Amino acid sequence: APLPGRTDWVDLGISIAAAASTILAYWIFTHLIERKASQDLALKGAGREWGLGAALGFGAMVATISVIWLFGGYHVTGHNGASVLVGVASMAIVSGITEEILLRGVVFRLLEQWLGSIAALALSAALFGAMHLGNPNASWLAAFAIAIEAGIMLGAIYMLTRRLWAAIGLHMAWNATQGGLFGV
Repeated sequence: APLPGRTDWVDLGISIAAAASTILAYWIFTHLIERKASQDLALKGAGREWGLGAALGFGAMVATISVIWLFGGYHVTGHNGASVLVGVASMAIVSGITEEILLRGVVFRLLEQWLGSIAALALSAALFGAMHLGNPNASWLAAFAIAIEAGIMLGAIYMLTRRLWAAIGLHMAWNATQGGLFGV
């Protein structure tokens, strides 16, 4: 049961604060501990990169659900009002920003320096899948699938751009489309 006084709007505020705190912590880590000027979250070109990632995330989820629907595995059983979008935005913000900074900005990047690109991609994808074992109805098969499809895809887009914005946009749109549009 929700805590008294806790609403989707409160959760949205908490998610925004968590995302901002993660960005600040990453800046402190890269600038003060690693002592380097990171371009991972530089603002120049961020909107374009985030938008491209978001378009890819939306399109990939629509394509995925379309294939499932074509084979009879997806059926619309109801709908929610627009108010559900506040909770969806909250989830998309916190998962897209915090998970991408942690897994691509820190884990992948440091593993890549230590072990190389392929090992970093495999290990960060496996960790990404394992992190989803706490999701409702999670299984080892689901975690493996998440590692293969999303962990590798998000790591690859980071490898391609060497910045976090496209991966953040893709992750946010994937989750928002999956939960907010299709309810899966």
